[in-house]
Amino acid sequence: MGISIELIYREAQSMARHLSIAEWLQAALELVRRRMPVRNAARKLDIIRAAARHNYPVTDIADMLAEIETGYATGWNRHGVS
Repeated sequence: MGISIELIYREAQSMARHLSIAEWLQAALELVRRRMPVRNAARKLDIIRAAARHNYPVTDIADMLAEIETGYATGWNRHGVS
């Protein structure tokens, strides 16, 4: 998962001065939970496939880039002209 033993040891030493074993364990488990991906790869792929089935109003990439450059050249931004 990417969490090294050294990191766990350093965290344990740091936290042991202020927490009971139960409090430290609870904090360590919470740290691991926060670092875990929210969804697995299969779920992410399902979401991407579902989004790809929709028709979005898009144009050719060259046209889109030209429009963006035109906006930069004229000073336009999402709040109006700068």
